Amino acid sequence: MSRTRIHCAFLVIALCLPGVHVEAAVFRVGSDAACTHADIQSAIDAAAANGADTLDSIRIARNDTYLSQALVIDSQRVILVGGYADCSANTRGLPLTVVDGDGNGGHPILTIRNPGSIRQLVQIAGLELRGGNAQTGDGGALLVTGNAQVDLSGISLHDNNAGRGGAIYARGNSSTEKLDLSLDRDSITGEPLRAEDNLADLGGAVFVDANAKLTAGDARIAQNHAESGGGIYIGSGGDGFFAFNSGAAVPLDRGVQSNTAELDGGGIYIASGLLHYVERHSQMGSYRISGNEAGRDGGGVFVTGTGSFLFAVGLRLDDNRAGALQAGCGGGGYADNGGGIVVRGDSVGAPVNFCLADAPCASVSGNQAGINGHAGQGGGLYAGPNGHATFFVGELRGNQSGQGSAGMAAGTNATLKVWSALVVGNVGNAGTIQASSAASVDLQGITLTNDLGSGPLLGIADAQMLLSASIIHQSGRIAAAFTGTSTVSTDCVISHENFDASGDVRVIDPGFMDAGNGDYRLRIDSGAIDSCSHSNYLNRDVRDQPRGVDLPEIPNIGGAYDAGAFERQTGETVFADGFDPPAT
Repeated sequence: MSRTRIHCAFLVIALCLPGVHVEAAVFRVGSDAACTHADIQSAIDAAAANGADTLDSIRIARNDTYLSQALVIDSQRVILVGGYADCSANTRGLPLTVVDGDGNGGHPILTIRNPGSIRQLVQIAGLELRGGNAQTGDGGALLVTGNAQVDLSGISLHDNNAGRGGAIYARGNSSTEKLDLSLDRDSITGEPLRAEDNLADLGGAVFVDANAKLTAGDARIAQNHAESGGGIYIGSGGDGFFAFNSGAAVPLDRGVQSNTAELDGGGIYIASGLLHYVERHSQMGSYRISGNEAGRDGGGVFVTGTGSFLFAVGLRLDDNRAGALQAGCGGGGYADNGGGIVVRGDSVGAPVNFCLADAPCASVSGNQAGINGHAGQGGGLYAGPNGHATFFVGELRGNQSGQGSAGMAAGTNATLKVWSALVVGNVGNAGTIQASSAASVDLQGITLTNDLGSGPLLGIADAQMLLSASIIHQSGRIAAAFTGTSTVSTDCVISHENFDASGDVRVIDPGFMDAGNGDYRLRIDSGAIDSCSHSNYLNRDVRDQPRGVDLPEIPNIGGAYDAGAFERQTGETVFADGFDPPAT
């Protein structure tokens, strides 16, 4: 046998020797005899020594206290799980195992890092991380960096603070070595991830930095506080995706709720050139960004920077407030400087209609700009200079501000688009929808009525307005006011007064089913039915039903399309569209 053949044979034998192939191990931390380790870090180190290719589990029992923790997981694959009563237990549950960072010298409770090119996986469940104080640094509870997938399931992060990311800071290595951070429920306990009562300069709960992507599913990010980005701050090069699992029931307390910012972005602050998604996969409910408050602009969401967008399908952007500490804009959402917000309730080309029978397909409702005596503009949505706000297929309801209570665009190249929307019950004294200072508004297929303020329903000052296939109707109110060098185009508009003599405004009663009880669908005898020759390119109404339903018993006044938010689907007395009560 040649020397070369002897060498190769030796390698084969060595690989078959016992102990060379390392199995994944389970390490147990606690204070009883069944435990393998008395502290968490020594178990993490033991897992690292067990081999880089194994996915070891570390079970942390509740029968010990874990104080002043400053743990490090460095370039390894590992599962960290709490909720075990003791080290002999093989099943886990509630309460969670508490890991406390108080007194650890100003470090995160847990640092997870992987600077290398080999991607790592870290999964954490069953833990309560509290008391972390990174001082002016990053990540009060969790500092996560590098090339890795990090899954956080049903853990609780509260009462932590840092300069960026009061609970979590995330950053990847590069555009090819990214960090993926997932926040979701625990399949064992059923608990959502909770990030509550954390504090930071930027990103009260979470700061998503360059080359990192946040996926927030069944999570509650609530009651956090920051200078900007009360709940979440997405920095330059960061990314975000927010959605619930398909078919999952969505409790009302999930989402980004009740966070506060001293300046901008009470709920979420987006300052990157990426497209951030909110998706509605579930017919059981919508993702919520609600009840947040900003001291200045963007109570729910603040988007700024060229190419920065929030693209949200089926979002409930409700009950947020801006202007708590000074004059503010955009109670629900604010966009400027090349940034944009798109909220839409249609299926975006999918064959499924996700709209619930008792809820709007998408909603920007109950928001307010200007509180505590401060002036406010754009109670629902606000587009500032070079900013863009878009709302399709849903309701702008009950928003409030001094100017532009439902929505406003102000400044050069600012745009506000509202298509196939019910705009109702908003409160303001200087325009329900307003544009000024070289801005523009594009309104198609809307019903604007029952405004609870005063002044004109539409206010256009040195700006542009396109209005088509819409109903602007409220007796006793000025329908529209134009000042300065404004330009206006109207086509197939139903109103209580003619505000554009050179356009197409028809002064008739729109024929609502029961406006007194909030039913703004069209009666069978409405002059708004089959009155328009075209629709917007969505070709969907406010309930994500098809436009252009040509009723044969109704003579076409102007075409097959109805004016306003609702397209009548049948000639019968009561609609049979699957969303309305049956005929009696």
